[in-house]
Order: sequence, then C-alpha cells, then structure tokens
Amino acid sequence: MYLTPRQEYRCPRWRRQRPFRQTHTPAIIRAPDHDESTHKESRYGDDVEFRRRFAAEVTAAQRVGGFYTAQVVDADPHADPPWMVTAYVEGPSLGRAVAEHGPLAVERVARLGAGLVEGLAAIHECGLVHRDLKPANVLIAADGPRVIDFGISRALDGTSATASTAIVGTPAYMSPEQVRAGGQVGPPSDVFSLGSVLAFAATGLTPFGIGHPHAVLFRVVHQGPDLSKVPPALLELIASCLNKAPDGRPTLDQALALLIPHADSSMWSVHTGEHASAPYPPTVPASPPSEITVRSAAVPGSVRLPVIDKDHPLARHPLVQKARDHALPPWQRGDAAAQLADSDREAAIALFIELSRDQALAPSDRIATAKTALKVDREIGLALLRAHARNQNFNAIDRVDAAERLTEIDFTAGMALLTEMARNSSNEEMTRWHAAQAVKHRHYGQGEALLKEIE
Repeated sequence: MYLTPRQEYRCPRWRRQRPFRQTHTPAIIRAPDHDESTHKESRYGDDVEFRRRFAAEVTAAQRVGGFYTAQVVDADPHADPPWMVTAYVEGPSLGRAVAEHGPLAVERVARLGAGLVEGLAAIHECGLVHRDLKPANVLIAADGPRVIDFGISRALDGTSATASTAIVGTPAYMSPEQVRAGGQVGPPSDVFSLGSVLAFAATGLTPFGIGHPHAVLFRVVHQGPDLSKVPPALLELIASCLNKAPDGRPTLDQALALLIPHADSSMWSVHTGEHASAPYPPTVPASPPSEITVRSAAVPGSVRLPVIDKDHPLARHPLVQKARDHALPPWQRGDAAAQLADSDREAAIALFIELSRDQALAPSDRIATAKTALKVDREIGLALLRAHARNQNFNAIDRVDAAERLTEIDFTAGMALLTEMARNSSNEEMTRWHAAQAVKHRHYGQGEALLKEIE
C-alpha cells in the first residue's frame, strides 16, 4: 500500500526517492538539507499497545549516538501510520556481502566484531536492547559496519499481532531467553546474537542450522551450536557469546578485548582479499613525531606518513613550497597540497595534517583546509574535522562549525559528534549549547532533549 497524499503531508520534511510501502522494508528518501535517509512505517499502527511502545522506544533510540549505529534522525509515533527515519547507510548488508563474496577472513570478522561491539555499547548506554541483531541488520559501509533497526523489536513484542503465537526476532539469531516465555531480555541477549552473527560472518553458516523455525528455536534453547568450521582464533569468543546462561557470556568490553588482537588495520572491504591503504576511523596525533602515524580508533595498526622536513626530497617541490607559503591565501595552500596527491598521495596527506596544526592559520581556515583534504582522502579529511571539533583551543563557534561540516559529508558521524560535544560536561557551557542548537537544527526532538540536559 502506497502512502496517501495525507500521509505524505504528515512527513513534509522528507522527499520520496521511490514510493513507501507499509512494511518493515526501508525506502530511501531525501531531506531538503540532509543526506539520504531510510524511512520505515509500521503496519501495526492500529494497535494501541504498539503505539505506546513505539513512542517510548523511538524516544530512547533518538538518544543513541556512536560511530557504528545508523542514527534516528526523525520520527512521528503519533502519525497515521507511525513512522521513523534513520540516516541512510551506503553499503550492502552483511548477509548480502557474505552471499556474494563468501565468508570473511579472520581479520575482517574481528574488525566487524569490534564495530558491532561499539554499536551495541552505544545502544545499551541509552537503555535499549537491540533484540534483533542479525546479518540483515548490519550494513557494511566504506568506513565500517553500522547497526540498524535497534529499539523496534521491543515495540512489536506484546502487541495484538504477536501476543498469541508469534515470537519477535529472527530464530537463527535469537537468544534462549528470547525464546522462553517470560525470559528476561537484557544486554546479554544481544551478546548471544553477536556470537551468532560473527559465526555467520566467519563461516557463511548459522550456528544453529536451518529448517523450520520451531526446530531452530529448539536447538537455540536445548542444543549446543555447531562451531566446527569457526576459525580457531575466533572460537573462544564466539563459543562464550553463545553460552546458554546470560551470566556466562562476556561483557561487551570483554568481547572487544578478545577481538582486538585478531583485527587488521586496513579499510573495510566486503572482498575478503582486498586491503585499502588507510585504517578507519583515523585519528590525528596531537604532536608531530619524526614520522606521522595515523592510527585506527577501533583496532591496532597504523599507516606511516612522511614528515617533509628540509632534508626530505620533496622539500623543494613547487607544490610543497606553495602549500607552506604563508603569504598565500589558505585556500591556495590547501589546493597546492591537493595537487601534490597526483604524484605523492602520502606526502599530500602529511601536508594536510601539517596545515591542520599550523597555528598561524585561523581556526576557520584550518577547518576549511580539512574539508579540502577530503578530495585526497575522505577518512583523513573526516578525521581532521573531528580533531578540530574536539580542539579545546578553538572557540565554541569554530568547534561546532567543524562538526557541522562533518555532517555535510557523513550525517550520522556528524550528529554523533555534535551530541557528544553537547553532553561532554568538560566542554564550556557555550560549546555545549551551540552543539545542542546544531543538533536541534537537524533534529528538533533530539536537540530539545540535549538542551534540557544542559539546563
């Protein structure tokens, strides 16, 4: 069933890219001032209990930040039908990636797991439990995985549509306590599902097999998982996650500690044999060593970049000299660094990092230079914008400006950063207030909630 004109009017901020349907399959839409987003409507809109739960869960989900979740950017649980919009993530689902390219290498599974752990941690911190973590709800973006559809399964649980015989969730990825009537479902349930998802990523198979849903659910509750094809490096983690007893499963911090030693430091790729040239998401060190090391925030490893000092062969290169010429406008210096990438990309990245630290440049010029760096390396440019947004030496306006520019490139990451800035009590009150206002400009409800927290 397509949206009626009245339903379209109830969602005036969003423009359809293709018709919406009243299912749980997302439709891609575009907002006037935002990147693409994902819209979902519910076919349970006539159920009073669903509306109550949906409103409560959406309110909580709007507070979820973090790099590895698809942020809820708008919602109206009181509309007819109720709807929710999340930031659009460009990339295949984990299920599709494995179907098309086969199981992931151990290092890629560990990186995937590290991202999922951080995403679940952000969800749990807001008092939510995902309840339906599965390959279809894990999207593989260029800069890492994203967890989607958090907080919605609980809204469905207990409605008139599911109260009699149906169980909310996907049998192969449900926890035993989800299956048992009256089972207490908390964060350990998501840890169990995480184990099943990682087993699938590593083997292409679900640990409790396939078949009739009731048969699969019986195995989940009463039989052990089949981990015979799980690589030895991941066996301890996955087996512990799939412990039948919630108290016997690792915490997310413990799971992350088991994943880190096996994770690689290259960019994510759904192709198990491909490696890109830089980690994600990179961070920029505070002070320049003899060579710059760009590190990954999620896993160990680094990419080393040259520091172009007076003895470096490129020191006399015309583009290097132009990039360092303080008599030139900052935009020309940034363009010179970008042009250098045609012959030496790593040297160009090193120059951009150097320019981002140039105290002679105004903060606004350093932020503009970071945006120019996006032409050479998207992840480095994003990292520089994050670094400027967190720079305590910048004033509130400049810091929030850096974060807002980040939203232009990566809406989810930018909103998460602005939310982090608004909630960080160590920031000046002016910085927190401006960050909350920037969030409010993009998401009224979430911004209002942040302003109340600050008060």
